[in-house]
Formats: sequence, C-alpha cells, structure tokens
Amino acid sequence: MKEEVGILFDAGVATVTYYMRLKLYNHAVDECVKCKKKMCSLTATSNDIYGVFDLWCAVATGLAGDKKCAIRNIEMFLAESSSRQGNLFGFAAIAALLFFHNCLPERNYQLIEELQSQLSASERLACDESLLFGCQLFYFVDDFVNAKKLSMRIVGRRVSDFDRRMQICVAWVHLSSGDGDCCPKSLDEESLDAHLIRALILQKKNESQLALDYLNRALAINDTFAPALLEKANILIINCSWEEANECISFVLDNDDNLKALQLKSLVEIATVGRVNSIPRLSECIANKEPSCAWIYYQTSALIARSSRSMSDVQEIAIDMSKRACEMEPNNSIFLIEYAHCQQACGKVPSASQTYNEALNCDESSVEAICGVINCLILKGEYENAQQQLEFLEVMHDYGDCAPLVHFLRCLASQKRGGTEDQIYGLQREAIESQMSVMQRGHHDVVSFYITFNAKLAVDIANNILHHGVYDREEESSGSYECIDACVGLLQHVTSRIPAHFKAWALHSKANFILRRFHESTKSLVECRKINPKHFGPCLAIARNQIAQGDVTGALASLEEALSVDFSVQKQVLYQMLKAECFLKQGERIDEASQILTTACSLSRQTLSGCFCNWGEISDALTVRLLLSSALRRLEKNVEASEVLAQAREGFGQNKADVVQITLAESDLAQKSMKFEEAIELLNTIEPESSMFTKSQISKGKIYLADLNDKHT
Repeated sequence: MKEEVGILFDAGVATVTYYMRLKLYNHAVDECVKCKKKMCSLTATSNDIYGVFDLWCAVATGLAGDKKCAIRNIEMFLAESSSRQGNLFGFAAIAALLFFHNCLPERNYQLIEELQSQLSASERLACDESLLFGCQLFYFVDDFVNAKKLSMRIVGRRVSDFDRRMQICVAWVHLSSGDGDCCPKSLDEESLDAHLIRALILQKKNESQLALDYLNRALAINDTFAPALLEKANILIINCSWEEANECISFVLDNDDNLKALQLKSLVEIATVGRVNSIPRLSECIANKEPSCAWIYYQTSALIARSSRSMSDVQEIAIDMSKRACEMEPNNSIFLIEYAHCQQACGKVPSASQTYNEALNCDESSVEAICGVINCLILKGEYENAQQQLEFLEVMHDYGDCAPLVHFLRCLASQKRGGTEDQIYGLQREAIESQMSVMQRGHHDVVSFYITFNAKLAVDIANNILHHGVYDREEESSGSYECIDACVGLLQHVTSRIPAHFKAWALHSKANFILRRFHESTKSLVECRKINPKHFGPCLAIARNQIAQGDVTGALASLEEALSVDFSVQKQVLYQMLKAECFLKQGERIDEASQILTTACSLSRQTLSGCFCNWGEISDALTVRLLLSSALRRLEKNVEASEVLAQAREGFGQNKADVVQITLAESDLAQKSMKFEEAIELLNTIEPESSMFTKSQISKGKIYLADLNDKHT
C-alpha cells in the first residue's frame, strides 16, 4: 500500500509540474484534486506531505489569472495547517502568498531570503521547502534567473528525497532556459520524474531512441502516466511513426479530455488523413479547461493553420482562436501576427494588413510583421510600396526563421516588377535553400516543430518555382534544373511530415515530370488518388505522364477513368487537350482531334487548378492552339492553321517562351507550304538565350540540307 501511495504521489507531482510547464494551469488544478483524492482514499489518515497538492492547486489557480482566489486559498491553507506539527509547506505557502501579492520577481527573491534568515536551524527543512517552492514558482513564470539563484542555495547540501526533488527542479529550469546539458546524478534513480526529465533532455539533443527508452521505463512504473505518454507521442510524430503515436494519444484521451493530447490528435488527423474530426473537441476543451490562457489559443491556431492544406473549415477555427488570443492580450505582437496570418489565409487581405500594422506598433523590430505588411502590399498590387519596404528590411541582417519568407517576398516583388530571369532564379534559390535549412532544424517539441516547419510556405515557394521557373529542356545540367530538383527535396520533406498534403504531392509529381522522372511522378499521383479519390486531376496528370512515355493506350484508359470519377471533366481544357494529343499520336483520328481541339479553344478559360495544368514550358491554353495548328497542317488545311497561329500570337504574344513556341510552329507551317526562306527568317528571330535555340538551329540545318539535296538531284 505504501509503495502504491508513493507511486501515485510521484506521478501526481510530476504530472502537475508537467502541466504547469505547458501553461495548462487548469489541467494542473484538476490533477491536484484528483491525486489528493486518490491518495486519501488509500490511506486512513491524512499526511502533511499531501498539502503540496492543495498549495499547487492554489498556485495554478493564480497563474491561470485568478490571483484573488489564489491568495484566499493560500491563506486558508495556512490557517488550516497552523495547528499541525511538522508542516513542511508553511513557509512555502508564505512564499507563494508574497509572490501573488507583489508580482515582482526581484522583490520576491528578497522576501524569501528574509524568511530564510529568520529561521532557526530546527526549521531548516521547512526553509528548504520554501526555497524549492519559490524556485518552481519562478520557473513556471519563465523567470529562470531567479529560479537558478534559489536552486543554487541548497543544491547538494545533503542527500535526501528533498535533494532528489531539488535536482529534478534544477534540471527542469536548465532544460527550459536552453541548457539541456544539465543532468544531475539523481536523474539516474528509478523514479517517474527522473525518467521524464532525462527523456526530455535526450530529446532536446535529438537522441530520440534513448529518450523513448526512458519514457518506456516511466510507463513500466505507471502505465497511465500522462506526461510520458504525451512525450512518447511527441517523439513518435517527429519520427513519423503515426500509428504508434496515435495509440499513445488515444490511451490518454480514453481517460480524460487532455488538451495536449487533443492538439496532437488533431495534428495526426490533419497530417495523415486530411480530416479534422478532433478539432471541434479541441476547441471545446480549450473553452472549458483553459479559457483564459491566450498562449494556448495562439499555439493551437498556429499549429493547425500551418499544418492544414488550406482547408476552409480548419482556417476558420484557426482565425477564431487567434482572435481570442488577441482579445485577451491586445498588445502581444506575436498573437497579432498569427491573427493577421489567419486573416490573410482566409483571403481577408485588407484586415490582415491592418492587423500586421497593429503588430508593428507593438514591436517595430518584428521581421515577421514587416513581411506580413509587404505580402499584403503585393497581394493588393502595390508593388512599388512593397519594394520600398523590402529595401528597408535589408538593414536588418538577421532574419532568423523568417529568412525563407523574406527571400520569397523578394522573389514575388521581382516577378511583379519585371525582374530579369537571372534575378528571379537567384531569389528562388535563396528562398528554397533557406526554407530547407529551417525545415531540417531539430525541435524537441512537436507543436513548435510544425509551426516552424511551416508547410504552407514551403508549398507556396515550390509552387512559385514550378509555375514561374525558368528551365531549359535541352540543358538538364543547367542551374534552373537544380532548382527544380531542390523543389523535389523540399516537397519530400512536406509529404513526409504531412502525408495527406494533396497539393504537395501534386507539385512533387509536377517537378518530377519536368525532370522527366515519369515513374516518380506517377507514384506521387497515386498518393493524390489515395488522399482524394473523387478528384479527377490525378487521372489527367497520369495520362499526361503516359503520353510522355509513348503509352497512348494507357493514357486513353486514364482519361476514361477521369471521366468515371467526374463526368464534368470533359469540359476541362486539359482533358480535351490530352485526348486530342492521343488521337494525333495514333495518327488515325486526326480530324476528330481537330474537332476536339477546336472545342477546347472555346474552353480555354475554364482551366484546371494550377496543380495539374501547365506542366510544360507553355500554358495548356497555348498548347491546345499549337496542337490544333499541327492537326490542321496534317489535314492540309494550311490557311486555317495559319489563322490559328495568328490568334495564338495575338493572345499569347506577351511571354517570351510562348512567342518562341509560336514562332517554331509558324516555321513548321512555312516549311509545309514550301516557304523555306520565310521559315528561316522566323527561326533567325529566336535568340541564343532561348531554351529552344538549339532546336531552331537543327530546323535550319534540315532546311539547308533539303535544299542542298534538291540542287544535287
């Protein structure tokens, strides 16, 4: 019985400490009540040591925001305990009382020192408990300087259970203040709190397997020990062991609506199945258990906003949570930035711009807030103003985790203001390299990991490169191809951390298609189909891959599959284009292909979402016209073919790559009409910098050879 009570006590103290560290103060209150009730039910008489739960319950209430209630409960605790002999926590209670009365860390430290100086040698144990309690108080409000001062007063003074608890407290303080190398000898003991803190220290050093070993030891002592289960799930998620993590989370949730467990559960659902079944339950849990904790609202909003794949229902929940955080702490720039981020994600650009400026008023040096303002300026079309802000930002040399965003905004501004291909390419490289660096950085906490990981920004950068990137199909060793290859690596990171990210898989497939890795491209499209079987886009992209590999029969089967998924796909330009291209390659249904492409020209504005369209150097809308011109040439309808190309030049003559493709088609038509001089003149207009220059020279060579052969004959 005594051993069982000891295990319960250790588990209770460790769990309360863990919740206080996470700022889950009301969870700590519930745990205090639960633990004391369990221990009292197992013992016939009360014990002074149980008073620690009454005291922590009062402190957690105060840290949650109700200081008056905390002071009242502490005074009640003192009144009830004054008649008992050997109360270890009388002076600790006085320290807590002074803490809430003064709320000035330096003054608190002085007051606790005054208490110690007045104590006689016989009261030394109570004094030490006061110092330990004061140390923990400062630790929980992130005042690590004073926490360390108090802890060093008594560490190592004697070997006892108290000394072990003091060592554990010191380890917590050093771990949270960034000194993970602190590892006292007492942590080798077989106790729950020792195993837990040892695991956290190892986890911070990225030694996840050893950390899991210590967590499993803790669970061997007490298999319902929530902190060990949650930290184990934390490590398993970082290691992408989704099923095992889900088992640990479910075990915690079977016993209680635990906020940390619900955060992790929501993340697992978003990452693995793209659903958000637990988020309403998470919102309700926050409202019921931690309604006054602005930090929890902010943290949860940031987690789901940056992990979800632009799901509207999730974004609305995120924006509500970030708004609540701002209402509780209106001058907190971090919370305001998150609120603005959510507003922007929901398309509320003017509101987001206003909120970013409010954040700047609170913290003029916030790089993230400045970036938010610049992003809104670009979205509103104010490119010159955005460029001015970017130039101002150059004064700040250390962008921290915002470096990828800064480089990406420079890239967007350069694209909008007509920057050169070399300038845009250089900025794209900087954006993708800095984002890779941030994503590869180790984090011991899964929530902070996914917030910093920022899958949304990674996907936006990759999408921009794949949509606006400059790459030479004739020169695969060029630097631009390296940038596309870097996109593959970036998107692999995203899909490993969020396997249900539909857009990341689609872009991964597109990047591999550009690199002519058709097998890898198709594998990514299969993942897209698993995530959303009702989306016809992956079927069309698979057909495009098959055409590129010469598998026309397979491509036609994939197009039929797309039709079975959604009959409206036949109204899509991409579907019509691919079907016609199959007929042209078969060489037997050219007239039918011509009719399909003529219809497709009238649908040119009803293109598919960017994930699956425009996978070539030119848009699908232009490709349709070039294919139609080719079909008409093969039908000996050169006049109609010439008219189609004239319309193409009129509609797509603004982009250099488009003009080159149109010029090549016009040259082919001129050759077909025996107008060789005109064909050569057209080919001469293609500049050496163009990716199609080599092809144009080959065409010219063929014309000269044909002319030479004619002269010989």
